[in-house]
Amino acid sequence: PYLVGECGKAAVLGLQGRSRTPDSNPVAATLKHFMGHGIPEGGRNMATINISNYDLLNEQMPPFAKCIDAGVISVMPSYNEINGVPNHASKWLIKDILADELGFNGLITGDQNALDELYRTHSIAPSPAGAAKLAIENGIDLDIRYQTGTYDELVNLVKAGKLDEKYINESAKRILALKYRLGLFENNTLDTLKMKEVTNCDAHKIIALEAAEKSLVLLKNQNNILPL
Repeated sequence: PYLVGECGKAAVLGLQGRSRTPDSNPVAATLKHFMGHGIPEGGRNMATINISNYDLLNEQMPPFAKCIDAGVISVMPSYNEINGVPNHASKWLIKDILADELGFNGLITGDQNALDELYRTHSIAPSPAGAAKLAIENGIDLDIRYQTGTYDELVNLVKAGKLDEKYINESAKRILALKYRLGLFENNTLDTLKMKEVTNCDAHKIIALEAAEKSLVLLKNQNNILPL
């Protein structure tokens, strides 16, 4: 957990800047996937996970805490369920743990197609509208589409009196706050040529290769300190 947290923190600072306030011309880093990703039953991405809350909070959570402390702007829940509740509909995970315990107040980004899966796979919602209501009431600000867009149902839910408009206002405020932190209101023109110039450039490939080579051996077993 410590090593993963240090790697994650370095990635956040590299993407957003070297302080809690994003530097000039940054991008918004998104932590993924919160939490329990990679250990579901049967190796299925959307299945439930069977570990104790103790292990979840002491092994899975610390890396996220480090990245949040480094000022990450966005977090994405994982597809899996914890204790039978899909993460994209979990008040305990998103509000009690992420917001209240870890102090995260940024954007919660739904994973691609994950909100559709609340009714299609998890069967916790009866319809796209039901999934949209569950997700936004439990803290999901943004629906990343795949084939359908569950959050298309939000307007009709509000008009029908089935959803309090305050939830949409809260999510919209967080999205606008992210754009403000990135300076998109002061400077709304993006240097796409610069982006193409530095992304995956030769100089970065050389550094990445060097880092990979140097990380192959992390520890010298001097004087047989380890029983290897």
